[in-house]
Amino acid sequence: MSTNLEKFRNKLCIVEGSDNCGKSTVAKMLNQKLNESNIPSIFTFQPGENEYGVHATLIRSLCKDKRWNLHALSNMYAFFMDKVEQVQKVVVPALKEGKTVICDRWNFSTTAYQFFGKQIIENYNMPKEVADWLNYTSELGCKPNVVYYFSEKIQKQIGIRESDSGKSDLFETSGDSFFDRVYKAYEEMANDPKLNFKRVKLLPTPEETLEELLKIEF
Repeated sequence: MSTNLEKFRNKLCIVEGSDNCGKSTVAKMLNQKLNESNIPSIFTFQPGENEYGVHATLIRSLCKDKRWNLHALSNMYAFFMDKVEQVQKVVVPALKEGKTVICDRWNFSTTAYQFFGKQIIENYNMPKEVADWLNYTSELGCKPNVVYYFSEKIQKQIGIRESDSGKSDLFETSGDSFFDRVYKAYEEMANDPKLNFKRVKLLPTPEETLEELLKIEF
């Protein structure tokens, strides 16, 4: 069955899910397929997209690296700083040029990992309205057209990369209870029809998973 790739033209498409679920691999393959089909597309990611400036590497380190020993709030603000820089300097220009943007993570990751995984809302009595405002303003007016949610809790090996930071990664070493909270937060968002999450079924290979993703209408 042929797939109408035109639905992707000049759209903001987000991929979300827990670490090492295979989303980045499939997102890069989607980007390649669109460009090969004469639909101009870019792949970008949060945190630390190199295209927005030389400071991106430092900001990614502040977001991800345990050695800085940042307070949980400082770490959260680092993520918001990265998000604003990436959206302003990469996402907005690409969309204005008529390109499709495939973004690995969006503010849904902040909700799952910081607000609930790191329990910032609970530990610092953050009102939901404040959390929503932080997420809303960091988007700079860019609303996703679709969110592809790689929802399987059990991680599957479908050609994923090795961790870029291993034992020094602030989140990958956070433990099972942390990832349980992350997963629960994602599931709650996925069940909110206003957020337009589309579940992606993970198949044995990235190629098969991409074909499954392409069948999803939005």
